Amino acid sequence: MIVQSPTKPTATSPNITEQVVEKLNELPVEKQQQVLDFVEFIIKKHQPVKSIWEKIDEITQDVPDEVWDNLPADGAEKLYLSVW
Repeated sequence: MIVQSPTKPTATSPNITEQVVEKLNELPVEKQQQVLDFVEFIIKKHQPVKSIWEKIDEITQDVPDEVWDNLPADGAEKLYLSVW
């Protein structure tokens, strides 16, 4: 796999980008995949952390109102009866 350097390098990184691409092209495909995995890990590690409430909002945003309306106000109230 041959990696192309970006067409629009930033003012601070063209030399580094070119060096990384050169070195990356010297590696076998398996090692290139490891490098890619590492870069993706670094990017993910530096993303802002979302609060639990933001995550819950994202997960539940597509749940229809009818589903919410049918949930018991006290989850244990009907859950207990339905198990036994």
